[in-house]
Amino acid sequence: MTEKLGNALASLTAEIDAMIVAVQDGQEIDAAPLEARATSLCQAVTTLPGVEARALLEQMDSVITALDALGKAMQNKGARLPDSDKTTEAQEVRAARAVSAYKNTGRY
Repeated sequence: MTEKLGNALASLTAEIDAMIVAVQDGQEIDAAPLEARATSLCQAVTTLPGVEARALLEQMDSVITALDALGKAMQNKGARLPDSDKTTEAQEVRAARAVSAYKNTGRY
């Protein structure tokens, strides 16, 4: 299960990286499906035992870093982003899930 999730996280990161390049090249992208995929993967990670979840920490961090870079690329190109309240709420949900996944590991 951990390997499958790791591969899915790596695939999502690669897709986000491709979107960053597209945005920088002036192409329009549909980033809406990313939220559902990222949420689904984060939820799957939270069901894993702590040791297995920790093994995916680096890949989860890569997804978050890529999402942040995509947001910045979109802002730099003047793309319309969701309302700031919605973005903040989504960020809070992701953070809460990440903390939940690692709360019994001593990392948080």
